[in-house]
Amino acid sequence: MTSKLPPPSVWINSKCCTFGASVFDSILSTSSRNSLREDISSTDDDSSANHYDRTLVSLNQGYDNGQLTLLSASSLSDGNGSKGVLRIPFGRSRSYPPLGSHPCPTTVSETQAATQAKLLSQGSGPNVRRFVQLAVVGLVVSPQNEILITRRPSYMRSFPHAWVFPGGSVDSTDDSLEAAIAREIWEETGLKVSGSSLSAMQALDASAGDGEKTTTSCSGWTIECIWESVFPTIPEPGITIKRHHLVVYLSIKLSEREMSQMSLKLCDEEVDAAVWLSPKKVNSILAKGLCRADSSVSEEEIWVDLLTSSNTQVAAKTGVKESLEHLSGIYPRFDDDDTSSQHPFGMAQGSLFALQEYCNRHHDE
Repeated sequence: MTSKLPPPSVWINSKCCTFGASVFDSILSTSSRNSLREDISSTDDDSSANHYDRTLVSLNQGYDNGQLTLLSASSLSDGNGSKGVLRIPFGRSRSYPPLGSHPCPTTVSETQAATQAKLLSQGSGPNVRRFVQLAVVGLVVSPQNEILITRRPSYMRSFPHAWVFPGGSVDSTDDSLEAAIAREIWEETGLKVSGSSLSAMQALDASAGDGEKTTTSCSGWTIECIWESVFPTIPEPGITIKRHHLVVYLSIKLSEREMSQMSLKLCDEEVDAAVWLSPKKVNSILAKGLCRADSSVSEEEIWVDLLTSSNTQVAAKTGVKESLEHLSGIYPRFDDDDTSSQHPFGMAQGSLFALQEYCNRHHDE
């Protein structure tokens, strides 16, 4: 007897995505290469220094019965139409040594084989994750276009001391993606933002020329991009995949009134610091993140005001600062070759991808 698929889950057309198998490649295999030829970042173009593969994925309107459904481009040309469908940037890591980037483990045959063997040995117990899980991450934007980013505590098992945007797995109790990210943001930062349903989301008209639909928003929320997240991030022979998520990045811009009524209260268990990044600092991070490791973007050291979980409000007044260098580049980075006594730093690769996509879409604001 086939076990019931636990929500929330990720689907491509009518098929549930399998743990350890590349969602990105599954989308490409079910899509028309001609329709995607202008959307895929060329892996041969070294000049762009991309640390990711990128395409556009068709996202079915809404989040129904705990399922997020991705539609291939071919399904839209089979008479199903494109009403209520969004075209969302979709990325995954690829190997780019100067930036410390490694290929997504789901694309490495040795990693896939080890993961499949482990799943077979575990049988069909309730704790065996056989399907890709759904997660949400939020970019909270101030009226001055500052973006909130948080740092994970150094004792965490995955991504210790990494800079990330707040977020986490979607629970079966979440009735929408917006409700899930509102819950995660409140749990991690103490900010209470709207969590209204995605059901009212309406797709915008297709852009002229390429037929791409832009992302849209409801009650202030915007779906910016999707990232295929796999942990461990570095594929090694015989090492199994422990976590496999499809991460939906959403953004919300706060009004002056909303901002004045909110105050940060960082969760000690999940966050040990936070920073509001100005547009200038965001541009500096992206410039560093898109350059080779041996090149210098600026000789001037830039510092940011660090808000700490020990006393969030006081920290902003007492001049606690962090070098912007520690927020830049792909995590994990170190100051020198001696890593034994250091905390790693840098930004999680999916967060860096989302920051780039956000800035590309909102550069005129």
